[in-house]
Order: sequence, then C-alpha cells, then structure tokens
Amino acid sequence: MLFNRFKEHLDRQFKSLPDSREASDFREELLGNLMSRAMELKEDKSLTDDEIYHSCIDSLGDYSDTLKKLASNPIHALRDKRFLRDVLFMLTFALIAVAVYIAVSFGTGEWGLAAIIVFPAMAGIIYIYATAKVILSNTMLNRHALTGLIIGSYTVLITLVAFFVTAFATPVGPAKAWVLFPFIPFFLCASSAFTFVYFRKKKIPMAIILFGLSWLSVAAYLLVAVITGLWHPTWLIALGGPIVALVAAIVGITQKIDNQSR
Repeated sequence: MLFNRFKEHLDRQFKSLPDSREASDFREELLGNLMSRAMELKEDKSLTDDEIYHSCIDSLGDYSDTLKKLASNPIHALRDKRFLRDVLFMLTFALIAVAVYIAVSFGTGEWGLAAIIVFPAMAGIIYIYATAKVILSNTMLNRHALTGLIIGSYTVLITLVAFFVTAFATPVGPAKAWVLFPFIPFFLCASSAFTFVYFRKKKIPMAIILFGLSWLSVAAYLLVAVITGLWHPTWLIALGGPIVALVAAIVGITQKIDNQSR
C-alpha cells in the first residue's frame, strides 16, 4: 500500500532525528501531504502505484534544512529517548570497565598495568561507538563536515595502539617505535580523501593529494632510515613524494585547462 511505503520513506528520513514533538508533528504533516497528493493522483486511472509514489515524494520538495534544524536543537536532543538510552548504555559500559579492571587486577596482581590497558581500551570502544553514530547521522542528513576528522581520529588511535604494542610488547622498543607517528599526517589526508570519495561523492581536492604524497615520502624515509640506520644514503626517498605530487599537479592543471578550452 502507498501509505506503508510513505511511512517507510519518512522513517528513513527521520531515523537520525531526536524523538521530539516538533519532529513528530513535522513528520505527520509530511505524511498528510503525501496522502492528500496520492488521493488526487488516484483519480487518474492511467497512473500506476509506483508512478504515484514517486510523484508524491517529488512533490514534497527539499526539506533537508528543516531536518537539520530539528537535528541540531540541543533541547530536542536531551529529550530524546534514544539519547537517554545511550547515556544509560555508557554508564553500564563504565561499570563493566570497572568490573573488568578489578577482576584482571586481582587475577594478575598488576593493578597499574591493568589500569593502563583496560581503561584506555574501554574509552576507545565508547569513543568509536559514539562517533560511529555521528557518522551515521551525517550520512542520513548528507553533511560531512566532521566525518573526515572522525575517521582521521580512528587512524590516530590505531597508530597509538600500534606504537604502544611495538614499543613495549616487542624487541623494537620506544627508541624505534616513534617512527610510526610521522605517518599520522598521511593517515589524516587519506581519511579526508576517503570522505570525499565515499561520503561526499566528490573528487579529492588537489591540496590533499599533494600534501599526502609529500608527507608519505617523508614518513617512508624516516621509517627506512630507522630500520636500516642509513640516514644519509636514503634521504632521496623524501624527494619521491614531492616529485610525484608535482607530476600529479601538472596533470590535474593540464586537464582543467583542456576542459576550459573546449
């Protein structure tokens, strides 16, 4: 039935919004407009249900600005039952973290080490859960100002974990594990590029490509130098990224010139 299809469509549109009275009233208004429009189109016997459905959806126009206003109202967010559920979830998770810490500490006798491992791990899980919900909301509303930064923060967390594991759980030690940190700017550029391609459906800005390639070459040089101990013979690696970046810039500018001249 058309009514059920309209409800499913609006459910998807309002999924990320707070469960507020204002959002509910606006949703009911849209549903009423859809049904009224459908009744009018039903009089034309030549139209199929699919044609009526798409015509009704198109008749609503663009109401994304209203959805953004409803989503950004902090009072609505605090009244949202889903927000309260998430708060209870985080409190429960915090209690579980304390319980795990106490159990591990009693079992191993390493109270300090258990705190260093358990609490950051639990905090990281909560952070990923919370920010994943933000990314989902951004995707529903097609706004991604923070998406690239959030994904970039994941890469920073992974780099930190890799550093501590490499520095303290392997023979490498902190004296060489630090070389992982120079890769962070490259990971941030890669996260931003991924956001443009996957979420925004746009071309990657040339500045991100140039900076990412240049920094990757510097990080690669430091990594090779630390591993081999050959600092002077390997400095040419750092030039590879800028050279590739300049070639990419020349190709990109040439394409733009060709497109403008047509």
